[in-house]
Amino acid sequence: LHYCWNRLLFKLMKVPDLMETKQRKSTHILLVDDERVALAVIRNGLTVAGYRCSIAESVDEAAKLLRNALQPDIVVLDVGMPNKSGLVLAEYLASLSIPFIMLTAFSDQATIDQATQFGALGYLVKPITIKQLIPAIDAALVRAEEMQQLKLTEGQLKAALNGDRDISIAIGITMAKFGVD
Repeated sequence: LHYCWNRLLFKLMKVPDLMETKQRKSTHILLVDDERVALAVIRNGLTVAGYRCSIAESVDEAAKLLRNALQPDIVVLDVGMPNKSGLVLAEYLASLSIPFIMLTAFSDQATIDQATQFGALGYLVKPITIKQLIPAIDAALVRAEEMQQLKLTEGQLKAALNGDRDISIAIGITMAKFGVD
């Protein structure tokens, strides 16, 4: 088994379109999966592609890393883990506004709906190759950036509207005070 994984990793290292880019070099991914072999293969493949990766083997371990100031750009997580479901972590990630992709063996509609409700930017069903995972990560990162920009724009628009409202109130008070109609 170990020999097979090493051969797979060797093949991944030779794939030219997985080579690192400047954008990937600065991207930090937290991988969360209870399957050590899968975690190692994904981590090695993404590292070869130029991403920086941290790993956690459980929801609790991932939550602890996040509480201890780990700030990933995106999280790739499994649903089916012992003790706590990855969906529990998904809800926590949503509360922190950390983008995430689900990578799981579960393909039932209820699980997909719940992941989507928590804000998953992607839902991939295992088995999957690194070559398939990389575009999903890249697309999710673009969507996350767009969503961040929309939130920023929304805040700016609200501030502008509130400023206009304050000016309108001041004009109204001034008009009432001087009897202007």
